[in-house]
Amino acid sequence: MKIKIDNVSSKTIKPKDRIEKSDIVALKDAVATIQNTFKIESKDYALLVKNLRAWTKSHEQKHIVNDVIHVAKEIRETFKPQAFVTIGIGGSDLGARTLHGALNHSQHNLLSPEERGGAPEVYFTGDTFDPSELYDILEALEKRDLLLKTIYNVISKSGTTSETIAAFLTIKDVLERKLKEKGQKKEEYSQYIVATTGLTEKSTLFKLNEKQKIKFRGLLPVPDGVGGRFSFASPVGLLFLAVTTNVKHESIEQRIASAIHGLRDAEACAYLDPLSPENVAANLAIVDLLAEKKHKGTLCFYPFSKKLRFIGDWYTQLSTESLQEKGQGQNVVATCGPTGNHSILNGIINGPKDKLIIFIKVDEYDRKKDFIIPKGSGIGGGLEVLEGKKFSFIQNASQLGTEINFTECGVPNVTISLPKIDTYAICKLMYTLECAVAFEGELRDIGRLTYEQAGVEGYKIETKRILNDAASA
Repeated sequence: MKIKIDNVSSKTIKPKDRIEKSDIVALKDAVATIQNTFKIESKDYALLVKNLRAWTKSHEQKHIVNDVIHVAKEIRETFKPQAFVTIGIGGSDLGARTLHGALNHSQHNLLSPEERGGAPEVYFTGDTFDPSELYDILEALEKRDLLLKTIYNVISKSGTTSETIAAFLTIKDVLERKLKEKGQKKEEYSQYIVATTGLTEKSTLFKLNEKQKIKFRGLLPVPDGVGGRFSFASPVGLLFLAVTTNVKHESIEQRIASAIHGLRDAEACAYLDPLSPENVAANLAIVDLLAEKKHKGTLCFYPFSKKLRFIGDWYTQLSTESLQEKGQGQNVVATCGPTGNHSILNGIINGPKDKLIIFIKVDEYDRKKDFIIPKGSGIGGGLEVLEGKKFSFIQNASQLGTEINFTECGVPNVTISLPKIDTYAICKLMYTLECAVAFEGELRDIGRLTYEQAGVEGYKIETKRILNDAASA
């Protein structure tokens, strides 16, 4: 994986918008200092927890990874679910959604269990109070007699996330009523639940499990020192990866090993020379910071593969919740190429010159899923240029054409090249983007605030006030 940053310093970009190479080089020593600090810190896991940076090493805690594999295999081999429902919001939802979109079949739920290699159907809920989707999921499961053939993974570190717990309590009630209808004890609902949460009395889910006669089928940690938006490499994301493994292609252990391999290599790359093209994290942090100084208040995050569509939502949360502190930081606009070329490109070219573009290019698409456009169609209109060419070739031509066009029109842009889309590469990319945010947080001198999110508490307080007022009215 490499990053190309030449297009932020191109002479076709006006000086007031151009990021000078000398400015990039000037930040090398600052990043090297940060790297050294992080290296020292990484040797002390307790310090990582204290500094809210345990996300950098939680996947190296063997007991946590072993617990994930154990729970996943118990679910797959003993329960054998036909569906798996993730109940979460923010990082507890977006990480798994991103992994699903990038790594599983795009029509996953339409495949037979055999074609999925035994993996269950996948659904997501708990990210809103809008009841429609939750109702539809439960209705669909009920009509297909799958309510009691499904595992529900409720994810909340504190166990007090209102949107998530509202969905969980609703599902709990539906399961209890279904069990009663079947002549079973309602307490058995817990055998359909996995809770991924804090494993202390601070978590309401942990406390609920402690007092239940029948424990949850699985109980996994959101590790201390790991915030939600940095949690994809913890059980929050790893359990999803494990449970949805297509065992016709690889074992659960192999898929998790590939993920951890990607995470380790991403960490190693983050400690390379800050200006090396292979140190994507350091280069991206430097360019982002300098871009804002050039009044580029918007980052257009532009993966050029539909498989990577959800990484835009994930990165939006990662960047804005981490770096928009003390009145600074950039807004993120997430799109997906070439769709973005037909929705926001005109605004990028003809609108305000306040944007830095971050492309993600996939070097090699899955050859088994490629098409060659037939020749001799006689369609005309200049479209004969498409004939005889692979979709993947045209896709990358479209990305390069967009990149060149932006540069010529004075829009600075960087391109991250991903060799291919697989578990190793996606986990390496996501961890790298987390490292980029960590570097940038230090360069911005916001430190610990990079991992906190005090600003989100206000809406929760006001929502509860309105609900309390309604209850007393």
